[in-house]
Amino acid sequence: MAGKGLVHEYSPVEKKITISIGYDNQKVDQHFDITSLINQADKALYESKGQGRNTWMRFVEDIKGQ
Repeated sequence: MAGKGLVHEYSPVEKKITISIGYDNQKVDQHFDITSLINQADKALYESKGQGRNTWMRFVEDIKGQ
């Protein structure tokens, strides 16, 4: 996305559009829990945002408690 140079003219923080991504994956079986999947992806997203702009982070046990 950074290479595209898309302008965000109304942002007081950054003039170009950036993306931070957090994700998780789980085996879909009888123990699958969509709420857990969403919560873990959300934790990974905030960890990604903490690393800076244009980053991605997969949920791992190290960030589980954060």
